[in-house]
Amino acid sequence: MYKVFEKNLLCKLGMAIQSPKSESLVGNLGARIEDFVVKEVPLYEPIGSGEHGYYLLEKKGRTTLACVSEIAKFLNIKEVDIGYAGLKDKHGITIRLTSKEAPVIKSGGFSMQYIGRHQNKIKIGHLKGNQFTLLLENLEKDYPVKLQKKIEWLSQNGIPNYFGTQRFGNRGNNHLAGISVLKKNFKDTCHYLIGDPEKELNKQAFQARELYEKGEYQESFETFPPYFVNERKMIKEIQKGENKEKRAYLKCDRKTREFLFNAAQSYLFNLYVTERISRGLKLLKGDVALLDTNHAPFIVEDPEVENIRFKAGEINLGGPLFGYRMVPASGVSLEIENLILDSVGMTLDDFATPSVAVKFQGARRPVSSKLSFLSFREMTSSSAEVSFFLPAGSYATVVLQEIFNVVQEK
Repeated sequence: MYKVFEKNLLCKLGMAIQSPKSESLVGNLGARIEDFVVKEVPLYEPIGSGEHGYYLLEKKGRTTLACVSEIAKFLNIKEVDIGYAGLKDKHGITIRLTSKEAPVIKSGGFSMQYIGRHQNKIKIGHLKGNQFTLLLENLEKDYPVKLQKKIEWLSQNGIPNYFGTQRFGNRGNNHLAGISVLKKNFKDTCHYLIGDPEKELNKQAFQARELYEKGEYQESFETFPPYFVNERKMIKEIQKGENKEKRAYLKCDRKTREFLFNAAQSYLFNLYVTERISRGLKLLKGDVALLDTNHAPFIVEDPEVENIRFKAGEINLGGPLFGYRMVPASGVSLEIENLILDSVGMTLDDFATPSVAVKFQGARRPVSSKLSFLSFREMTSSSAEVSFFLPAGSYATVVLQEIFNVVQEK
């Protein structure tokens, strides 16, 4: 039995709850930075020699990119000369990075310590996964029984490999902006990026977005704080006359535009995963399956044989990160993928435009993810520490959704 929480952020982002609702807990994740701790597990350790120095970066309340920028300035090197395996948000985390030369650095919110050398520079994806330690608070009376049942269920069944809420931006609408760009509906793009004030937490920016929705562009421009650079640039372009929405969108920095496309792909993938779960998650003839060891794709010809391997964890179903060079499915599987695209008024051809052809060629992503070393420790009568390992690319927030059967917004 699968439960979708209508009128809920989960549903808006294409997700559904997989674990039984009867085993859900009342409670929440702790609000302090130290209540959500992540430690990267690398693909390989330093070997003692090589061109690149390896360092442990421990940070709290700082993004990886912010730390890298500060380190680069301190060492007077380019940011691209510093390697890291994954982008993390502001959670407390220990990650590894590489630099040709760096002393021990301590700064506001982070510290960096030398651990050895290797001939390889650490790059995005050079990661086995992440070890998480989370503090759950305000738990209901006698929570250990329910939590133990939940952990046993998750250990056996894993989680849907959804892209978590943080993938969709602070206002949860990056995917809508990305889809509107792919559909070349730039008026909607400007609405989502400059207007759409519903989930804006910054009071001044909230007012500015409301003014934009009313067509009061100059007042909106003047109300946005100066550090809302993209929004202000876009408004200035729109003020030049009619039909300037596309040029306004192109005023966004490249990184923002990439985030929008990534969010669009992520949303469509989430919809696909939810659809396959609702049909009973099993391999069909024509599916693209992935080897568990290296995610190498192959086409399912004999579902009866491959579903035995699927249940054993040897292979996984490869869900679509839509793009024009994605390994194609066939049969019913292809029909499901086209159904997902049709639900947002798109076709695969929309991903083949020159603006996205290089970066967004498409890929396959496992639709489910196994948790390892999942356990909990009672802290008080109303709090517990939960720890687990997830493969690279899987989201701890999805684990929390399954524990509490609801998404928690801050």
